[in-house]
Amino acid sequence: MLGAREPTLWMPNATGLRWIGNDRLLFSEISTGIHMKLVTSNPSRSDIRDVYVPPDQLFGMAHRSALSPDGKWVLVVEMDNQWWGRCRLVPFDGSSTGHPVGPEGSCTWAQWSPDGKWMYFTVDTRTTGFHVWRQHFPDGVPQQLTPSGLSEEEGLAMMPDGKSFITAAGAQQSTIWMQDGVGHEKQISSEGFSFSPALSPEGEKIYSLRRSANPHSYFSGELWVTDIASGAERRLFPGLVLTYFSISHDGKKIVFATEQGQEHSGIWIGWIDGTQPPRQLTFAGEYRAFFGRPGEIIYQGNQRPPRIMRMKEDGSGQQPVSEMSIMDLQSVSPDGRWAMIGRTPAGSHGDRNAENLAVPLDGGEPLQVCSSCSIGFGSVRRFSPLVSWSADGKWVFVPLRYFHFESSRTAAIPAKPGAPPPTFTDRKIPSEAEFARKYGARILDHDNVAGISADHFVYTQRSAKANLFRIYLEH
Repeated sequence: MLGAREPTLWMPNATGLRWIGNDRLLFSEISTGIHMKLVTSNPSRSDIRDVYVPPDQLFGMAHRSALSPDGKWVLVVEMDNQWWGRCRLVPFDGSSTGHPVGPEGSCTWAQWSPDGKWMYFTVDTRTTGFHVWRQHFPDGVPQQLTPSGLSEEEGLAMMPDGKSFITAAGAQQSTIWMQDGVGHEKQISSEGFSFSPALSPEGEKIYSLRRSANPHSYFSGELWVTDIASGAERRLFPGLVLTYFSISHDGKKIVFATEQGQEHSGIWIGWIDGTQPPRQLTFAGEYRAFFGRPGEIIYQGNQRPPRIMRMKEDGSGQQPVSEMSIMDLQSVSPDGRWAMIGRTPAGSHGDRNAENLAVPLDGGEPLQVCSSCSIGFGSVRRFSPLVSWSADGKWVFVPLRYFHFESSRTAAIPAKPGAPPPTFTDRKIPSEAEFARKYGARILDHDNVAGISADHFVYTQRSAKANLFRIYLEH
């Protein structure tokens, strides 16, 4: 609760609100699209000013904040299209953009000691996972407080006396499973953190990403392939860390994007049989690509704002599909006729800061697929997108997490190859059962599904085990 006040909706675009004294609030505000800035205001909004505006006007996010005890400084937890960034220390008066603090890595939480002498963080330094760090204000040397090991820590709350803090510590696991078309389920992976599974077109192999030891992004990993019959697995393209991959229609090639922060980041094409080394096609940090029509690759350009791009499989002929600005490219139909994208409607805010469109790649007007589905640029990289197709185009997979009834299952909808994807414009659908009835869907008991049909698919199972621990400090 913010206090004993009459309820009123006066800042629909705000998140992370906190009272900071003198009847003022500090909060993050959606400006345009995904972009968020740190703002301070009184409840009447008659005195509002920016505290910190991220330099990336499209993807920059001042996601969380912590005001120093003396009210002069703010710790900012930032995000962009590469997930969490390094934390930042900025003056509360907005006189400068401040400077990064804490160790290099992905900073997800920040807090002050009660006396303001120490800054505390939970950070993934891209070597051993998330751990608690502290740094003497304003420019001391970062110190790791919790040891590296099997567990990770996330978030922290300082005790009032400043002598200890509480954090959540535990471990995450993500495994790949398959339903084989005759009603049998089989676990495919058991070690590490595996995600983004895909079946080969003939259904004999499973491809997935496996989180590497030193990722620069939460969405990246090494590419592994498993032979279903024998269980044998091998790593493809050693030395390359991927953010996304797509298998060709004949199952012989893979187009993929490498993690930003590597020496060579962009779109690549690789041969599964290893007869040729992988070849880099773009060099500007592009991070999502698909096979389109025969000999063609559809990918997301790195313009600001981005556009849908196409090129030949040898990297030549790079050109925009249209002049339309997008937030993200989510998926492409197997016949190369349709691309699913997220876009920011002009002047939109709040729960309408993104809409989902199907774009005809041969030209024509986009089709609005959903104007109220809750999708951001991050989720379509880690999770299944709103619409994805089977390799033969006869099924469309739709995760129900994106709808207001918040299901954790997936709808498999029969489709006609070449036809536009189904549209979801009725906000009154109350349940899974009504969704299934309206679209003739099969409801699958799993999330993050990719497959050949409603009976033959792969999916991920995630689990996390964590407990609260109190850590005592030495001063």
